[in-house]
Amino acid sequence: MNPNIPFTIYNAAAGAGKTYTLVKAYLITVLKGEFRDSYKNILAITFTNKAVAEMKTRVLENLVAISSTDTPIKYQGLLDELVLETKIPKEKLKLKAKRTLKSILHNYAAFDIVTIDTFTHRVLRTFAYDLGIPMNFEIEMDSDALIEEAVAGVVSKIGVDKELTKLIIDFALSKLDEDKSWDITLELNKVARLLFSENDREHLNKLSKKKIADFEAFKKLLIHNSKELSKAVVSESKSLLVTINENGLATEDFTRGSIPKHFQKLAAGETAVDFKPVWKQDITNATFYGAKLEEDKKSLIDKIRPEIEETFLTTKQQLVQIQLLKNIIKNLTPLSVLNTINQELIKIKKERRILLISEFNTIISNTIKDQPAPFIYERLGERYRDYFIDEFQDTSELQWNNLIPLIDNAVSTETLSGKRGQVTIVGDAKQAIYRWRGGKAEQFIDLSFDKNPFSVQEKQVLNLPRNYRSHEEIIKFNNNFFTFLSGEFSDENHRQLYLQGNQQKVNSKKDGYVNISFIDAANAEEENEIYPEKVLESIIELIEKGYRANDICIIVRKQKEGAVLADFLSEKGLSIISSETLLINNDPQVGFIIDLLSWFTYPEDFLAKANVLHFLIDRLNIQDKHSFLQKMMIAKKDLFLLELKQLGINFDFDQLALRPLYDAVEYIVSSFNLANVSPAYIQFFLDVVFAFTQKQTDGIIGFLSYWDDKKEKLSIVAPETEEAIKIMTIHKAKGLEFPCVIYPYANIDVYREIEPKTWLNVDKDVYSGFEEVFIDYNKNISEYGSFAQKIIQERQAQLELDTFNLLYVVLTRAREQLYIISKYELSKKGDSNPNKFSGKLIKYLQEKGDWIKDEKKYEFGNPLKPEETEVETEHKAKAIKLSRFDDVSKVYKVNIVTNSGKLWDTAQKDAIEKGNLIHELMASIYTYDDINRSIEDKFVRGEITFFEKDVLKDEIKNVVKHPKLFKYFSSENKVYNERDIIYNGRLFRPDRITIDKEGLTSIIDYKTGIYSDSHADQINEYGNILQEMGHVIENKILIYFDESVTLKYI
Repeated sequence: MNPNIPFTIYNAAAGAGKTYTLVKAYLITVLKGEFRDSYKNILAITFTNKAVAEMKTRVLENLVAISSTDTPIKYQGLLDELVLETKIPKEKLKLKAKRTLKSILHNYAAFDIVTIDTFTHRVLRTFAYDLGIPMNFEIEMDSDALIEEAVAGVVSKIGVDKELTKLIIDFALSKLDEDKSWDITLELNKVARLLFSENDREHLNKLSKKKIADFEAFKKLLIHNSKELSKAVVSESKSLLVTINENGLATEDFTRGSIPKHFQKLAAGETAVDFKPVWKQDITNATFYGAKLEEDKKSLIDKIRPEIEETFLTTKQQLVQIQLLKNIIKNLTPLSVLNTINQELIKIKKERRILLISEFNTIISNTIKDQPAPFIYERLGERYRDYFIDEFQDTSELQWNNLIPLIDNAVSTETLSGKRGQVTIVGDAKQAIYRWRGGKAEQFIDLSFDKNPFSVQEKQVLNLPRNYRSHEEIIKFNNNFFTFLSGEFSDENHRQLYLQGNQQKVNSKKDGYVNISFIDAANAEEENEIYPEKVLESIIELIEKGYRANDICIIVRKQKEGAVLADFLSEKGLSIISSETLLINNDPQVGFIIDLLSWFTYPEDFLAKANVLHFLIDRLNIQDKHSFLQKMMIAKKDLFLLELKQLGINFDFDQLALRPLYDAVEYIVSSFNLANVSPAYIQFFLDVVFAFTQKQTDGIIGFLSYWDDKKEKLSIVAPETEEAIKIMTIHKAKGLEFPCVIYPYANIDVYREIEPKTWLNVDKDVYSGFEEVFIDYNKNISEYGSFAQKIIQERQAQLELDTFNLLYVVLTRAREQLYIISKYELSKKGDSNPNKFSGKLIKYLQEKGDWIKDEKKYEFGNPLKPEETEVETEHKAKAIKLSRFDDVSKVYKVNIVTNSGKLWDTAQKDAIEKGNLIHELMASIYTYDDINRSIEDKFVRGEITFFEKDVLKDEIKNVVKHPKLFKYFSSENKVYNERDIIYNGRLFRPDRITIDKEGLTSIIDYKTGIYSDSHADQINEYGNILQEMGHVIENKILIYFDESVTLKYI
């Protein structure tokens, strides 16, 4: 590595020490920095909060270790590398690391390792005015909720807006024709999700100014053109049939009668024609008649052959055009609806001053495009000089294009000392599995080859050659298998990526084991019976080898596959952690709370009532279940509450009506003692309720509706040390590693898509001003022209890369044992399916010479568990068990306090924070005896720290015991702290008014900073008002808190 080159790219395959390399590069930049706190000039970007936390932790852990007097052995190698690469003597480097660590801990907000969304949010928040967005905008994370609101707004106009009503009816009819849901809102919600797709946003923007009338006019034009083309096809077909007839030729004179039959169908008005037969593929070389046909008829057919060929090619082109028009028409109504929903969405966002997180990049992109030096980056560019971007393969085109001007400014300019900025990018295009949300692996591939978007052309591409994660046999298997798979790509760049990117060197970990097995199953139902059985066999095998349950992770492509496995394995008595088992909704206690709220809100909801009663029967161990149910199902709420009281439960429905939503749920939890059984689920459920109350004011009814929409997505977070088998999807498993991985259902179809769509460029002069159209995607669209053919080639290449990447990610998660369970799927001729993973595995085994027909199991490596490596016990994770739950309504409320001053990092910060705290404390102090109580109360509420308690106590004692002030804190005085006075329609609030036993009134106001005339004017105004109220003013005192207490008599 050359440290003087400004642009460095690391190709980091799975397990190659990506995070270690990135953290080391970060530390080198920090320790070599020309400024004392050079970390403040570094911006490190990654894509998840988990990755941010990991990188921050690694940086801090390494700084702690290398700054220690005795650096632990684990970090000695890193220390030596840092000394070598920074050329800083060891002792000096340790000292610098210690100073950097201390500075980071004291200025943590400036320690900029953040997600890309955090960074873009910061840009928007800082430059809101410049970007033309509301200064007080709020972020909306829940795009689904916003879609539902926009759809509801559109639906509410049905019957009022005639144009819109017709559009929605057309949309509903089109969906019924496609056998879709009768629920129009469901289909509208589905189509509206396109609005949040970064891949579609640019195309949709081109339609943003189109109105319903524009779409309707375009549709009429398309229908008219389609009819005209159909008429032309019929006319030309009939004309040709007349020619055939006039020449005395019959259908049977032609080979299989194919040609006349083809044109007879067209003459009858058919437009859905199959062009797959061989003669239709190459009409000019097709055989029109058999060898036994009479010579005179052969001559007649040869004579009219040119006309047949011309008519065939002309009508074929017309039929292709008709199919295109029908394709456009089919998708035009949903597109028009989408535009209408978008208009409603814009209106909602404007009214509520909200921005969607998915819009951040678009707003910045629209602002900086066509600007040589984007103004919003000028100030940021002065702060950040070095950039680190992790997981670059997941970066969208928009995100990267937004970052380029900012980074280019840093790498192409120098500081006064001659230092240029640097950018380090780390990624692996083989692990790009987020194209559906905008991630574009091709960007990283291009950068790894020849592309450089910066004005400085110096660039170095480095490969991390060694796999530190897996044992030897797993590395060898993956190298061999994915090198073989490189030959299955249609795109040359993708082929080279897998050919060159799967030559990983092994580490010191020997052995390792790979097991490939195939199941026999006739259909999906059988698959869901046999795959779980095979997984159970694999688990038993691993446990017999000495592995624990939490060493095993089952990775699946789809959540429903995980659900099938979780149900089966749970029935077999195995402990499972999966997105399904962790759903809050699956906890009986949570279900009881929801049912109780439902019954309270909707008294006629007898299903909810029955669920409540069944829960209580089990919970309270009621013996006579039948009679209890019979009695309580017809009982009114009063009788129900009386019965509960006899069972030892004091509960009152009226409390649910009187309390806010969160308190009402807390009341149910406390009354029925629910948290003792599953405190984690209850706590997470309360978090959900709290989050809802922060944004919504709809109460119980609104929450029940919200819960119904979200209950299948809300899960608790399980501790890492839980003794249970994990089940997760490939996307969740990315970035993780496990001792043992089982991959069932390993039979993905490479080219299969669900209702695929694409955008097609068209001539806007021909297509009513529309530059692009939205159409169904299939291979037949290649007939639409060269641009459509290019779309198919690119789409096929993308599908190959995306699906092979899924396979790469899952097979590289294992450290020691890897089990792949696929399907034995062969044709009658014995050929495997080349489009499925099973076919790829079989072909690989065949090429290796290992394939044996009817053999269902193949093994590589040593099946025994490798010898234990020594684990540093002090680094083992500890699980914190939530064992109790307190009803905080009976103790105290938790207050969350934010001191914005802490973010300013300025000299006036201390004075403002200290002044605010003392101001609040003095409001609760009447006499000397109140000091300890007030400070303790602040501490309990979490508003001050343990270390601040004594400092504040001393400050306040200096006031209360001050020789000139102690009389104002006597218990003989009548005191009014922070009392409102309404005078001439205005509100006044003096800090402290004391009336002594002689009836004399004194006014005290607390201030920070230095004296100002406005302070005197304010306290004089208080005095005048009190005089008019009949008070005799003795003193007006301003008390200033600074290094010491200062008094100013007015």
